[in-house]
Amino acid sequence: MAKPSVEALEGLFSAVVGELARRIEDDEASAADIANAIKLLKDNSITAVIEDNSAMSEMQKKLTEMRERRGKKLVAVPEANSPVSTAEAEDAVEFAMNRAAYGS
Repeated sequence: MAKPSVEALEGLFSAVVGELARRIEDDEASAADIANAIKLLKDNSITAVIEDNSAMSEMQKKLTEMRERRGKKLVAVPEANSPVSTAEAEDAVEFAMNRAAYGS
């Protein structure tokens, strides 16, 4: 089997990115779609500068508020590859919808 060309791989990457973005923007994304989008960003070292991104800035504020409310209470850390709970999936979808609303 011949090795795929750079152009073919770039086309596949663009198609995957486009489809994931479309699903998120159209509120059709499953928790798995969002997880795959996050993994794709992470695997390609794509990050955001919080100061330049209002959605990220809002998320940072919410995380800070949650930490302050939680105080020094211990929080259970999920095991690697553990199933995603309904609440976690809903949080991920809400985050994606907010991100789409802010145009990020």
